[in-house]
Amino acid sequence: MAGDNETLLSSRDENTDVIQQPFLIGVSGGTASGKSSVCEKIMELLGQNKIDHHQRQVAILSQDSFYKALTPEQKAKALKGQFNFDHPDAFDNELIMQTLRQILQGKTVHIPIYDFVTHSRGDEFVTVYPADVVLFEGILMFYSQEIRDLFQMKLFVDTDPDTRLSRRVLRDINERGRDLDQVLSQYITFVKPAFEEFCLPPRVWNSRRVLNAAGERVSVVRQVNVKMVKFGLQFKATLENVTNVRPLGEDFRWFLKLKCGNCGEIPDKWQYVTLAESVPLKGGRGSASMVQKCKLCGRENSIDILGDTITPYNAEDNETFKTMVQFECRGLEPVDFQPQAGFAAEGAESGTPFPEVNLLEKDWTDYDEKVSESVGIYEVTHRVVKC
Repeated sequence: MAGDNETLLSSRDENTDVIQQPFLIGVSGGTASGKSSVCEKIMELLGQNKIDHHQRQVAILSQDSFYKALTPEQKAKALKGQFNFDHPDAFDNELIMQTLRQILQGKTVHIPIYDFVTHSRGDEFVTVYPADVVLFEGILMFYSQEIRDLFQMKLFVDTDPDTRLSRRVLRDINERGRDLDQVLSQYITFVKPAFEEFCLPPRVWNSRRVLNAAGERVSVVRQVNVKMVKFGLQFKATLENVTNVRPLGEDFRWFLKLKCGNCGEIPDKWQYVTLAESVPLKGGRGSASMVQKCKLCGRENSIDILGDTITPYNAEDNETFKTMVQFECRGLEPVDFQPQAGFAAEGAESGTPFPEVNLLEKDWTDYDEKVSESVGIYEVTHRVVKC
């Protein structure tokens, strides 16, 4: 099949009609205003830019991918800089609507790839899988009310016109093989008038104004980050002559009470997750320690143990809360923890190993024969915090 490029979006339960809709953000602004840069910065601040694309929870799409295929006559004009690519009729709005609706339904979609040198669509495409947050940017993203109404958040990137023109000149000459006269002629004839007629008016239609400032981006991130949450399990105890209290092995069971973020349901039974178990996520998006469907609302949720965050509780941590492990949750919130068997510890001075520590009763005692002293872990308590 043509096209092996992939961009990741989030998850849907294929066996139920309950859909986990993504948070859809529209990003508009004039040519070369920095729309892509704003989207990429939001991706970075969400911690998604360095994650393998199969595990990303955020995706960026561009309206530029949806230019209509040109007739031979239109292509001849385009090669001379005489075709108006900034007019609403230049875009395949029907395909944009179809794509957005499929994304909101949790479906995998195929995005065409447009060649700005030849002014044509190629045979390849980008495969976009279902995701938690979708950023869709383009100069006329808000022109059509039908499209505009699909966005849960709308951002308008407001950049000085001289700055935008200089960026466009450099881009079109260096990346698209245009000459300076052609770029300036196209800007004066088509780009500037189209911006004032089609792009500027929708700016005030309930869209937030973004100045490419870091503070603005952070504010946006705070609103969309609710979809991807990390929780830390903090441990507190009184230690007597022991240190390095830790879960032992990848098969250690973290017993949790988990709340569904969609309906608030908390099952009565304790559930456990381990590093030894890995469940694939739908759409080829990697895996999680546990994937489950809420029995009340039918929503599919997941929780993953972040193995590199597991940290021992040491003598210097005595009687203070310390995060021992973090969980990455999608649609779930750990609200309680029950320590059981499977912990280990060692003598603070002797280094004597104690490989079978059971904290179910919140207290544990033993005797260190190497130094002839009692050892113990007492008054075990915990709390769950957002990271």
